[in-house]
Amino acid sequence: MVLAQAAVFLSTLLAMSFLIGRLVVNRLEQMNFEIRKVGRETRDGRVTVEGDDEISELSSQINEMLMAVAVSASEIESQREELVYINESLEQVVRERTNSLEQMNSVLQHALDGIGELTSEGQFLQVNATLGNLLDDEDLPGKYFEDWLSDESKILWHQAIIRLNYDYRVEVELVLNSKASGHQELQCVLIGIGNECIGLETIHIFAKDVTSHRQTQRDMENQIRRDSLTGLGNRTFLNERLEHYLQVQGSTVAIVFVDLDNFKLINDSRGHKVGDLLLRSVAELMTCAADDSIEIARMGGDEFTLLVTGKDVLNRAEAFAIKLQKIFVDPIDLIDSYAFVSCSIGIARGEAGVTSAVDLMRDADTAMYQAKTNGKAGYAIYDDAMNKMVHDRLHLEEGLRTALDNEEMFLVYQPLIDLKTREVIGVEALLRWVHPELGLISPVRFIPVAEETGLIVPIGAWVIEEALRAVKLLEMEYGLSLQMNINLSQRQLTSPSICEFIQEKLKENSVDPSTITLEVTESMAMEDIDGTIEILYRLKSGGVGLAIDDFGTGFSSLSYLQKLPIDKVKIDRAFVQYLGEDERHTDVIEAIIKLCDALDLIVVAEGVENSDQSELLQNLGCPIGQGYLFAKPMNLRALETFLLEKIQSTQAA
Repeated sequence: MVLAQAAVFLSTLLAMSFLIGRLVVNRLEQMNFEIRKVGRETRDGRVTVEGDDEISELSSQINEMLMAVAVSASEIESQREELVYINESLEQVVRERTNSLEQMNSVLQHALDGIGELTSEGQFLQVNATLGNLLDDEDLPGKYFEDWLSDESKILWHQAIIRLNYDYRVEVELVLNSKASGHQELQCVLIGIGNECIGLETIHIFAKDVTSHRQTQRDMENQIRRDSLTGLGNRTFLNERLEHYLQVQGSTVAIVFVDLDNFKLINDSRGHKVGDLLLRSVAELMTCAADDSIEIARMGGDEFTLLVTGKDVLNRAEAFAIKLQKIFVDPIDLIDSYAFVSCSIGIARGEAGVTSAVDLMRDADTAMYQAKTNGKAGYAIYDDAMNKMVHDRLHLEEGLRTALDNEEMFLVYQPLIDLKTREVIGVEALLRWVHPELGLISPVRFIPVAEETGLIVPIGAWVIEEALRAVKLLEMEYGLSLQMNINLSQRQLTSPSICEFIQEKLKENSVDPSTITLEVTESMAMEDIDGTIEILYRLKSGGVGLAIDDFGTGFSSLSYLQKLPIDKVKIDRAFVQYLGEDERHTDVIEAIIKLCDALDLIVVAEGVENSDQSELLQNLGCPIGQGYLFAKPMNLRALETFLLEKIQSTQAA
């Protein structure tokens, strides 16, 4: 029984073992084999175990796990490739940035501008080679920039650092003034690095050497303010200095306006080179005579202006004017010759906050013209009376501009008389002006104004036309043929078209040129003797007569008188009025008459007012007289009556 039971038990065990091996162990081995197989292959795999028991379930779960692992592996591979690509890209960027930084560092090191980084206190951290060269120091890190700056620039540097606390960018020009770098001017741009929380951390500086550029600018500005001929300041320089002093509270200044009286005569007669040398010599004399408180400028031409500053300016200005008058008494050495020159000086005083620069210059100019009016070679100090004179002159100028259009001007005619026969041999046309407010104005007042403003040109042209019409009218209506004397102004005489204009008007009015005599004053003729001779010869070639007016008051000499193509000489009334009272005047007139006889020139005495003068002139050999003794200047209608009465009285006699 026991054996049977043992055999049955053993059989059962063997059967169970077979079943377990078939149903469990074999399937587990199969599953293990497939799992190993999945691990060896690179593509996705599956574990296949048939059945529906726990092993099959385990197989399904293993398959799900393998699927998830496969998906994860695929994702990991994909991410690995992407990471490899990103890593390669980053390495490329790093290489490019490194190269770029190396190139930039090379550029910065060799840049023309100095570049550096400093602490907020101005201590160098790093610099390029250019900045080291500018400061003449190869080892700048750790040193302070301000050690190279001048005292004034140190202040500007600290102010710039303060501004960097609230301004991102600051520009400043600094001057280096150290033993190492010498005097250099830097144009600097400062960039502040930092934020509101921590404040200014570092400063980036960009510095450029502008020393030569600034010096060139200063040289150009200096040239703009300097007169090229004399080296003195010019009008711009004086205006700037004057404006400066008039802005200083409590300061007073004086202007001394100097005009050379006879410079134009010297310049025209002896040439521009001599004129330039004279101006340089005058500038040198003034500079030597002035002290440090007097600044001298040449305004142009022969005008100089001196600016007197400091204390008691008016008295010092007057003293300097007197000093100049004494200096110019002596002849001026022009190397190979000498020249005498005098000057007219105007003085005006100004006060800061009260007088403007324009007004002060105007006042000094007014005073100078007053000095000329007083007889030249003197000085005048501006006062309120001169201001009235200026306003009166402006009033005259305004009136002159419309006088012709408003028919306010007219001509009067004064006869020229043969002293032996008392016959009328000619008349002189004289200009008169009736102002609508001021009434009849003397030519002595308005002719100089017309000359200065240039209005004398249209006025003079009108005088010529009116006088020629008068000649034609007297001839046509009364058969009177008279010599008409017409005065030419300085501007007319120097006009390039004067000869053509006169010939044109003679032709328009059908007037014989031989009946016209053109008068020019002696001083006018001497202004530019060579030019005058040329113009007078051109006029003479047109058939008109020529006369020198106011003879004896100018600067002519016998040699010049011989060169002028003139027909008549008119002795100035200043000599005639003292005839018989002063032997010197009698001697002068006698000398003039003898001189003119020798040169075959006709003499006319102006300003004959009494019979004694007329008789003396006749005894001295003067053939023609003109003056109130014979007739006052009269209008054309009165002249007609005067001439007809003369003709009738002559016929009756």
